[in-house]
Amino acid sequence: MPRRAALYRYRIPLEPQPLCAGQRLAARDGLVVQLQQGEHCGYGEVAPLPGFSPETLQQAQRELLQTLPLWVAGQPITVDSPSVAFGLSCAVDEVAGAHSTPAHCGSPLQGYPLLSGTPTQIIERWQQWQGARPSLAKLKLGRYPIAAEQQMVHALLRISPTLKLRIDANRSWTLPQAREWAQWIGVEAIDYLEEPCQQLGQSLQLAEEYGVGIALDESLRDRHFVLPPSRHIRALVLKPSLTGSIAQLEKQIDTATRRGITCILSSSYESSLGIGQLQALAARLTPDSAPGLDTLGCFASNLLRGGDPAKPTLSLEQLEPLWQS
Repeated sequence: MPRRAALYRYRIPLEPQPLCAGQRLAARDGLVVQLQQGEHCGYGEVAPLPGFSPETLQQAQRELLQTLPLWVAGQPITVDSPSVAFGLSCAVDEVAGAHSTPAHCGSPLQGYPLLSGTPTQIIERWQQWQGARPSLAKLKLGRYPIAAEQQMVHALLRISPTLKLRIDANRSWTLPQAREWAQWIGVEAIDYLEEPCQQLGQSLQLAEEYGVGIALDESLRDRHFVLPPSRHIRALVLKPSLTGSIAQLEKQIDTATRRGITCILSSSYESSLGIGQLQALAARLTPDSAPGLDTLGCFASNLLRGGDPAKPTLSLEQLEPLWQS
């Protein structure tokens, strides 16, 4: 069957602007891959995350401009950039009719909320929560003064005494600081600590001392990383846009599952297109683990499909065309 491909670029303003690698992210820039084979069409989002992805958007674009003609010609393709590998594999998956989109997957897994913003904004959001408050939430610490963050945690637990927190410190704590936090919060309120310390060895020492579960995120992308034989590693937080293709994702999940470690799919500020695919992949690959995908609230618009029905949805015609076969 004949093949065709096209590449587009998008830019979506973000408000409030999330803090990303120490800087505010005013807009999300990314690429949309469209693949067609006969009557089948598939899409993929390629969106390197500034400060976290090893490749820039410009590098990802150059790699796609070299790779897409090879796919159209039916030749083998090899890609290096994780965001390119993931977005391209999603598009190929859809063209092949695999179960990678919500339409094919039934009800997507409902994730847990990410409480983002300033400490004051997070408290207000929790106070004004519509309906029953979740019993599990993710909270990023280490971004604001300790006193303000402690006041925030105290307020959340006062409102919801049985709330379990998945706390992500993004390696911002020293071991003494992490000990202080573990003692102050109390391990009964902690579902797990995600990368609490600057060094993995320190995080594992903390887990051993306090009996608290640890989740790994940044460590998974360290060069020469080997999964340590620790009983306290409870979860791997997998961010496919930073990891690679669906095949690579499946390999990571298989390795962790054999160790009895939970895998949680998490977003890297993808648009509604990418979030929808991550939801479906979570239902397909990690059906017993709610994904961490609560990052769409700051997007001014949806992209192609999914997202907030109250917001406008950008069509292909509204994107910048870069190449087509």
